Amino acid sequence: MCGIAGIINHHADPEAGRILSAMNQAQAHRGPDDSGTYLDDEVALGHRRLSIIDLSGGHQPIFNEDNTIGIVLNGEIYNYRRLREELEGRGHRFRTDTDAEVVVHLYEEYDSECVSMLDGMFAFAVYNRKKRRVLLARDRLGKKPLLYFMTGDTLVFASEFSALQCHPAMPRELDCDSISDFLSLQYIPSPNTVYRNVRKLPPAHLLELRCADGTVSIRSYWHLDYSLKQELPFEEAAGEVRRLVEKAVAKRLMADVPCGVFLSGGLDSSLVCSIAAKKLGKPIRTFAIGMDTDAIDLKYARQTADYLGSEHHEIIINREMVLSSLEEVIRLLGTWDITTIRASM
Repeated sequence: MCGIAGIINHHADPEAGRILSAMNQAQAHRGPDDSGTYLDDEVALGHRRLSIIDLSGGHQPIFNEDNTIGIVLNGEIYNYRRLREELEGRGHRFRTDTDAEVVVHLYEEYDSECVSMLDGMFAFAVYNRKKRRVLLARDRLGKKPLLYFMTGDTLVFASEFSALQCHPAMPRELDCDSISDFLSLQYIPSPNTVYRNVRKLPPAHLLELRCADGTVSIRSYWHLDYSLKQELPFEEAAGEVRRLVEKAVAKRLMADVPCGVFLSGGLDSSLVCSIAAKKLGKPIRTFAIGMDTDAIDLKYARQTADYLGSEHHEIIINREMVLSSLEEVIRLLGTWDITTIRASM
C-alpha cells in the first residue's frame, strides 16, 4: 500500500532529515520492500514502498530527466500505460516502467490539471523545483489517506498519524466535535480529524504550497455527478452494470506480483473473486478472516472458494488476540498516545 511523508518550506532546518527518517520508519509497515528520501533547503520527501509494478525499478522519490520534478506516490494508476504511450509521443523519455514516473511526466506536461486525467487510487506529492511549488493530491473517492498540518509557514504531511507524530510540532489537542462525529457517524468527515489542527485532504482535492512565501491553496478537481445519465431497460442496465464491474476488477489485477482477494462469502466479495478468477484464467488466492465464536462467518467463504477452486486461507481471531493487539492498533491509527491510554486503564 506504500506510505508517503514530507516536510515543506522548512528553511534548511538541520533537523528535517532526522525527522523525515523517523517519519519514514513509522510507516515501514506500509512499505516493507524499499524506502527512499529526498532533501534540499526547502523540501524533504519520504517514501516507503510495497512493490507491485516494476519491482526492481520503482524506487521513490522519482524525478524526470533533468531532476526538476519529482514525486512520492501511494497507490496505483490504472491507466498509466495508455498515458505513457501518449507522453512518449510528445517526446517524454522514461527510465522505469512504474506508474509513479508517468505522473511525473504528466505533471510536467499539464501541471496540476494532470490529476483529472488519472484513473486510480492515489495520494501523492509532486515537487516542482523550478517553480518552487509542491502539489498534494488525493484520488476522487479518497481511497488513499493524506494527512497534514501547518506549523508557521511549514507544511508537514504523511499517510498516517504515526508518521506525523514524529514531528515535534504536531498539534495534539483533541477535537471534541470530531469525536462526537465519530461516535454518531462512525467516521470523521473531511477535512477534520480527531486532532483539532490536523487535517485530511478531502477526496478529489488538490493542495498547492508555494515555497517562496508559504501560501497554501486548496481546491476540488472533481465532483460526483448524481444526475441521470441514461435510461435503459432492466436487462440492458443489468448487462451494463456487469460490464462495468468486470472492467473495474480487471484494472485491479494489474500487478507484477501474485494477486489475492479478501473473501467474506457475501455477494460483493464472491462476485469480485469470481470475476478475478475468470480474468486471470487460473486459481486465485482467497483470504477470509473470522472470529472463533462464530463459525458461520466462514461457511459461505469456504463454499465460494471451493466452487472457484481457489487457494483459500483462513485467519481465525479470538478474544485474546484482539485484546493483545489493541494498543498496537490504536498506535497505528495514531488517535491517542499509548502512554495516555495506559494511564486511563
